[in-house]
Amino acid sequence: IEETLFGVDGQTIAGQDGYARVTQTYDERGNLTEQALFGADGSPAMHRNGYARFTQSHDARGELIEQTLFGVDGAPIRRWSDGQWHTPETTTSP
Repeated sequence: IEETLFGVDGQTIAGQDGYARVTQTYDERGNLTEQALFGADGSPAMHRNGYARFTQSHDARGELIEQTLFGVDGAPIRRWSDGQWHTPETTTSP
């Protein structure tokens, strides 16, 4: 699914959240698995909450089990798993 914001002049514009276009991908159960944000020029754009893209996965019940946030450079910013947020340098101990 893709959504693009347009101004009254018909030109692509960034909204108050910082992006002009958003793409979303869903799994076969209808769970959101990826969202990517882009500026009016088509390049990755940072959401006001501090990410340009995220991926996530769900268990068989549809519960969110992992989410990773990425910056405009495509590098991971932080990851949620095991009930907590981790920075890219953090590893989860068993």
